[in-house]
Amino acid sequence: MRHVDPQRHRILFGVGLGLILLSFPVGWAGGLGFAAAAAVASGERRWLLVALGVYLASWLIMGLGVLIAGRAGVERAREILRRRRRLREILLHRRQRREDRAGGASTPPD
Repeated sequence: MRHVDPQRHRILFGVGLGLILLSFPVGWAGGLGFAAAAAVASGERRWLLVALGVYLASWLIMGLGVLIAGRAGVERAREILRRRRRLREILLHRRQRREDRAGGASTPPD
């Protein structure tokens, strides 16, 4: 089904896709990373509740993004995450090769 206003559809799709992709760092870094670390450091249990609340909020953000962007948005988000993961693997491989070459060149042959 075509949207009545294609420009509005592109904007809504972008917003939905952005919300889907934003939910991952909010959940992991904000919820589990920061608040859980604060709970361990301070020893207060309320930080664990904050961590749980932020993590649940990330799921709500993702759900809202899926509602706005639809199935196409979910597929596009998967593609973006897959490409980012592959790029990280390539960059790690290049870094290791560069370090291996630099390490091998600095040691004198026996």
